[in-house]
Amino acid sequence: MKVLVTGGAGYVGTILRPFLEAEHDCTYFDTRPALGAETRTIIGDITNEADVAHACAGQDAVIQLVMANPNVKEDLVRRSYNVHVQGMHVLLAKAVEAGVGRVIYASSMSVYARCGSVYHDSEDMPPDATDVYGLTKRLGEEVCRAFAAANPNLSVLAFRMVLPHTPDGWNRSRAAGRDTTFATGPQDLGRLYLAGLALKGHVGFDAIQACSDPEHKRLNLSKAKRLLGWEPREE
Repeated sequence: MKVLVTGGAGYVGTILRPFLEAEHDCTYFDTRPALGAETRTIIGDITNEADVAHACAGQDAVIQLVMANPNVKEDLVRRSYNVHVQGMHVLLAKAVEAGVGRVIYASSMSVYARCGSVYHDSEDMPPDATDVYGLTKRLGEEVCRAFAAANPNLSVLAFRMVLPHTPDGWNRSRAAGRDTTFATGPQDLGRLYLAGLALKGHVGFDAIQACSDPEHKRLNLSKAKRLLGWEPREE
């Protein structure tokens, strides 16, 4: 499958790249080259329609990983709305024009105001975050929902992720005895995105909670298992 990974040079893109490249023909889209995949990186801006249209041409699926770094406070409101809302709209519009059948959006459990302190029984709990990162991620999901409703052949999945870890970071956390039930190991993350790409017969929009919590202590992960056949295995 030909897969466009927007934000492929970033943190999550770097974690996912070996998993995706093992099974798919990947092209990356970012404001800088993806290390080790420079010749397969299209340099562009997620809010620029011409850049995005060029990147989407000929692709079967798109994984949207571009995010506004919430730790950089300067101009955070403008950047967050531009990337998470405007950028999501531009990407979906150009993906539909290009005939892309599946879009996977890297959402976040931060769409909930108390995501780390409340047990989330299902994805049907209405998102309620009001901070700029959580709210704009919520709005990004609404853009996904709207495009899926308007395009009956389009499949859009929003993965509500929790603290994705690199292999080294995951090993350090486990070795230090930290609670990793509200985090996501790299193997689980890679399998999640591969399962999303492999899903057959899906149209419409679905948000899916995911983290490395095999006993469902923090999140109910039954939808991920039911829809994708995915459950956490990382220890």
